[in-house]
Amino acid sequence: MIRAGKASVREGFFRLRSECRDRFERDYLTDLLRRFEGDVSLAAKHAQLPRGTFYRLLKKHALTPEDFRT
Repeated sequence: MIRAGKASVREGFFRLRSECRDRFERDYLTDLLRRFEGDVSLAAKHAQLPRGTFYRLLKKHALTPEDFRT
């Protein structure tokens, strides 16, 4: 394993890009669910995503709309 500073070769571009994308998705979905109080239809509309895609992303990140409802 070659080290360049604190990062290793195992922390290559594609893995780090994937981690950043996943972190962004989770943060973005969480923000939308909070803002729209768990209303998936409104959150998906605001994000300009089909509801099915929104639900797929929620499942990927283990987020449940019920946790954001008041």
